[in-house]
Amino acid sequence: MLEEKNFLLQRFYIYQQKYSPWKAMMHLMCFYVKIRFSAKRNLTLGPSNSVYMACFCKGGVGDVITQIAFLHHLLKFTKEPIVLFLFVDQRPENIGILASKLPFIKKIYPYIEKNKYLHLFDIVLTLNTQFPCFFIQNYGKCQKFAPVLLSYIQESCKWNETHKGIVAIASMFSAQYWCLVHKKTMLTAMDTPNKLNLDKNAGFPIELQQADIVNVLEKFKLKNKKIITVQYSTDINNLPFSGKSIKFYPLKHWQKMLSMLKALYPSYTIVQLGVSGNEEMPGVDLRLIGQTSFYEYLVLLQYSALHIDQEGGAAHIRHYLCRKPTVVLFGPTSHKVRGYDENINLRIPTCGLELCEWLDGNRWYETCPKYNDSVCSCLEKISPEMVVETIRNSHILKEENPA
Repeated sequence: MLEEKNFLLQRFYIYQQKYSPWKAMMHLMCFYVKIRFSAKRNLTLGPSNSVYMACFCKGGVGDVITQIAFLHHLLKFTKEPIVLFLFVDQRPENIGILASKLPFIKKIYPYIEKNKYLHLFDIVLTLNTQFPCFFIQNYGKCQKFAPVLLSYIQESCKWNETHKGIVAIASMFSAQYWCLVHKKTMLTAMDTPNKLNLDKNAGFPIELQQADIVNVLEKFKLKNKKIITVQYSTDINNLPFSGKSIKFYPLKHWQKMLSMLKALYPSYTIVQLGVSGNEEMPGVDLRLIGQTSFYEYLVLLQYSALHIDQEGGAAHIRHYLCRKPTVVLFGPTSHKVRGYDENINLRIPTCGLELCEWLDGNRWYETCPKYNDSVCSCLEKISPEMVVETIRNSHILKEENPA
């Protein structure tokens, strides 16, 4: 019940950015009715010779897309008749677009629907923390139709029991440092039995239609233009109720950095992406906050020559979508756990820690532990000059006005 309350409070904050308090409350009520009655009351699973697994995917879109990558490789490994139903802490229709090429995912529901059909599934998988937690509800059926998966689950459960001190959600900070010590990423750490041969660049197929790409570029008058995309958000569902996050790169730095980029690369159009409620970034050429569908957002992310962002959902989506370079500005999280090889990962650990994610429990997202401030000292130390010089040295963009 507490999860549902927090989810609705965050949604109310989003509506408040756009509407009056009264209208925001009306939109929230409509949203609540929609998610409560969107799922069929009588859920039909399918043939009796398949194993049905409910997967609770908690977190931002970066977490969920990584969890889907894990599930993709897990089912490739088992090669058994397993059907997944996802319950996600994101818009189900958005996750459906990302997972549209994965036939083993039958249905995606809002996370707060998760308790309705719990008794129907043979296996329940919780992905609320760094490490998967499996619960078998129909051992006989799993033994008959999915013995490889059953063996994997038994090894995973044994690992969790041995490492119970870092598996609980209250131990997320310790879990992140376990990843650092063992050179694991947020993806590879999920494979606790070490059976899937994962590396940090393992992915799954996401495909956008060429005709749709052309239509989106024409709609926003970007066809045949070179673009750089930027974003001043991390993941709207994870925003603290204040609307701020220490994962944000300071706006004053953005302004100077974008001005320098425009002087150096004048033929590139700088496009701000994001959702309603994001702050406007000074110095962009085209501002598309709240003006794109999720599919259009994906098209622009894939099309851009370079994306620049704080560590968050967009950087993870772009990795799985196209593997094109992103400049990722890290603050409380670690590039060693959440970074990718194709990216420029920038972080200056002013406090001496590799990361401070989860250091202060749920408040880690709001307050820098060193200065007890809403601005991350590690991000502040990444100067605009450093970002631009790093981009320049990478030769990702064609330099037009060499200084």
